[in-house]
Amino acid sequence: MREQFPLERELTQDICNRLGIEHPNNQGVDQYMSSDFVVDSKEKGRTRFALQVKSVEAFKSARTVEKLQVERTYWQEKHIPFLLVTENQIPATVFENINILYNHACGRLDQNELNELLIHLQLFQQQLPQYETLRLKDLCIHLDTVYTHEPGESLYQIKRLLALRHFHFDITKPFIELRCSDLTAENTDALQEGWRVSS
Repeated sequence: MREQFPLERELTQDICNRLGIEHPNNQGVDQYMSSDFVVDSKEKGRTRFALQVKSVEAFKSARTVEKLQVERTYWQEKHIPFLLVTENQIPATVFENINILYNHACGRLDQNELNELLIHLQLFQQQLPQYETLRLKDLCIHLDTVYTHEPGESLYQIKRLLALRHFHFDITKPFIELRCSDLTAENTDALQEGWRVSS
């Protein structure tokens, strides 16, 4: 599964022209559009599909509907199924967790940001096993106090680490109720190698 999968700009520009829709742009420069997820599956007859997650509220915006039309047409022309998912189609807890992670996913990180993230990754890898029964949010408060971080800094960093899949948890559990034992860490060596490749 790939997140924020970029769509070919030349094709989305062509689709916008055909549909009479203004292409997303920033100060007159056409931007790349993306689908939230592109999933490669072993399911027979549907080996790949694209997925866009939107709140029902988002459909009140005509501009959002236009962009979804462009995205749907893009995938139709690629002969790849396009699925649109709202909070009405998935459990509320899962939807809320996806929102938390989505809002903390970041784009390409520079070397300083990677180094900072690695420090927090190592800190959480050390602390989580020591506080298995403690709620994750309480551990974050504890770490902010012990390391004199700004209040909320540790919670922000663990959300970033989760969004970047450096830790994993059962997405059906409410984030606020997670205990330290609910998180499992990725292999640090593999992550560091991936970071070296990406920088």
